Amino acid sequence: MLLAGLVLPHTVTGQDEFQDVCQERPDNLVRNCGFDDRLQGWSTFLEAGTRPEVSVVSGSECHSPRCPALYIRAERWFVGGVYQRIDGVTPGQTYWANVIWLVYDPAGAADDTVGRRIGIDPTGGTDPTSPAVVWGPEVWKSFANCPAEICRELQVEAVARNTAVTLFVRIEATWKNRRDEFPDVPDYFFTMPERFWIDDVGMVAVAPTPTPTPTPLPPPVTTTVTAGDGGRLISNDADRGVTIELPPGAVQSPGVVTYTYQLPVAVEGLGGVDRFFRLDAEVPAFSQPITVAVRYPSANPLVRDTIALYRLSGTTWLTDDIVPVERTGEALTSTTTWTGLFGLLGETNRVHLPVIRR
Repeated sequence: MLLAGLVLPHTVTGQDEFQDVCQERPDNLVRNCGFDDRLQGWSTFLEAGTRPEVSVVSGSECHSPRCPALYIRAERWFVGGVYQRIDGVTPGQTYWANVIWLVYDPAGAADDTVGRRIGIDPTGGTDPTSPAVVWGPEVWKSFANCPAEICRELQVEAVARNTAVTLFVRIEATWKNRRDEFPDVPDYFFTMPERFWIDDVGMVAVAPTPTPTPTPLPPPVTTTVTAGDGGRLISNDADRGVTIELPPGAVQSPGVVTYTYQLPVAVEGLGGVDRFFRLDAEVPAFSQPITVAVRYPSANPLVRDTIALYRLSGTTWLTDDIVPVERTGEALTSTTTWTGLFGLLGETNRVHLPVIRR
């Protein structure tokens, strides 16, 4: 059944950090955010379908914890909503907006019936189809599946590019136009008017969400190797986990050998322990086998007897011409004559269960 029983919480203060900006923030920038002044400051838009009726209701017709509320009544499917142009913002400033209350009937108990999202046009335009609009996540799950029927996904953040921005509340009520997707729903539901209640729409200036600063990668380590002396390289990552011994005769003439730490990569069917590196030299292969000792955490997801040093050849990870010499619970020593991209890999203990579809 699609019909939802609207269970109204006693108070609506948002969920955790999901603050009710309209009611709780004196710096809220949305005028008439709770629709106490009817539709003052708000305009409607229609992208597709049949234009619904839009009004403000209170009393027994109002399904909101804090009436009045915006009320939309649609006899047929539509894609549209309401918007407000907000003047006096600061270009370059980040603004965050949310909607606390957006419920509907009769499709409120079923997922994938009604899509909802909010957006901000940072240029102040009023076209909801403009590529300038920054949209928050589109929510298709039933509001009944949100904590206290408040869907925290109904939020958006954008940086103003003008002295005005426009806030959109968009509804995609298309389930009546997708009858074949709901074969178990009685026909009479598709003849009932769709009703929506929206309340507490707010927007405030906020500090921009910080962009994570990537951890700088260790710089390459180099050594000059001669034919008679060989050389050694020790990785400069935090664990200093890789040691490479180049014996005399590994090269026929003096040259530079470089070790470079590499970020982990996904390898189908195998797991890793953050031991990926490039070994580059002025020759594609060494004249004598070099020794590569790789230390790794004893607590790891790999099956010990399967741990090996692999080399990337084209798009395939191989152990060809890499000979394991010694394996312990914390280290693997191997020999090889190859240069290129290497990784310490092995089979994992993870169990992959089949997906059972009902």
